[in-house]
Amino acid sequence: NAARVNELVASARVAQTEWCQTSFETRRHFLRTLMRAIIDYQNDIARVCAKDTGKTLIGANLGEIIPSLEKIQWVIDNGENVLKPQFREAARLMFYKTATVTFEPLGAIAVIAPFNYPFHNLVNHVISGLFAGNAVVVKVSEHTSWSSTFGVTLIKECIEACGYNSDLVQLVTGFGDSGAALVQSDIDKIIFTGSTTVFKNIW
Repeated sequence: NAARVNELVASARVAQTEWCQTSFETRRHFLRTLMRAIIDYQNDIARVCAKDTGKTLIGANLGEIIPSLEKIQWVIDNGENVLKPQFREAARLMFYKTATVTFEPLGAIAVIAPFNYPFHNLVNHVISGLFAGNAVVVKVSEHTSWSSTFGVTLIKECIEACGYNSDLVQLVTGFGDSGAALVQSDIDKIIFTGSTTVFKNIW
């Protein structure tokens, strides 16, 4: 219900206050830990995704595991460079000035993910969200709550293994009213993947 969704968002915000102060090296360490866990539990991840969606094990490996590992490696290799301060040249009339663009964590971001790739659609935005210093609250499809619970548990255990509060990542299950509660909660950004019809409801 809405009250529980608000509790999850509030808990994520508390955890984010410490996480946003971490270095990029700390965040890379977390991603390496997550990568190792995905490799170690590859068969389990594929199995739960296959059982929840009806896809084959090979389809789960090719669509869930490999793209997730590739995304993690890309962020490890490029994330800091993408988020480092960027300098801008001033216009001719302001030649005596300089400008800098800096990227700051937004706070708590919401992810509304579809059913078709329950692990990849979940972990994909958790990777980038956490690396940018945010907390992430994910609303998953009611059709894949079981496999998504497995995925979030794995992520939370990796966060704890790195010495941080696992409330940083929260899972919202349920039907449309749960998603509506998340959209209306104290959230700083919404990342949505899905149909035009649902998008219009979010907008």
